[in-house]
Amino acid sequence: MTAMDKLWHAEHFQCAKCKLELGALRTFFPKDGKPYCESCFHANFSPTCAGCKKIIQGVRYTSSTPHGFREKEGRPYCKKDYDKATAPMCDHCKMPITENYVGALKKHYHKQCFQCKDCKTPLKGDKFWELSGKPYCELHYHTRNGTLCHGCQKGIDGKCAIAMNRKYHPEHFTCANCNTVLGEGTYRDHMDKPYCHPCFEKLFR
Repeated sequence: MTAMDKLWHAEHFQCAKCKLELGALRTFFPKDGKPYCESCFHANFSPTCAGCKKIIQGVRYTSSTPHGFREKEGRPYCKKDYDKATAPMCDHCKMPITENYVGALKKHYHKQCFQCKDCKTPLKGDKFWELSGKPYCELHYHTRNGTLCHGCQKGIDGKCAIAMNRKYHPEHFTCANCNTVLGEGTYRDHMDKPYCHPCFEKLFR
């Protein structure tokens, strides 16, 4: 048989390492003028991934120079570990991001990891509230910030009424009996609830 520009007895065309007869095999790998079976060639000459420490499969050779793998800082990597080594890290789970991500607060997040710090509700990248560099849903941002309306349980971004150590949207500070909008200083409280003067006189006098 002819191989590597030489003539061989078929039984003598063997892997230079394990002596497996190569004549019946579809592929062999030449190195420094010697033939190798695929497993011996990769075990002895293919680069080892700097991440998982395994032999990188699918490496091609041109004039004994390996191709088909990735490098970072001069070290070889398989695709999976190269993606890990070069991917941005998720600020929440501290794992590499190798697919679509959310960029927010000058950080990167997996989509499923971009969530309210308190209730873990998933957040959209274009709608969240920030406090001390962390993302929050509207409810927990305003709860922590002390700007949650006691009446509607939504955030107060403008004017507010302050009464009984609570904050309200002005339109939500109402009499507990007749729902009349109350002004600061124009209410009476009973059992931790505000009442207009007429309702208070009617109910509790």
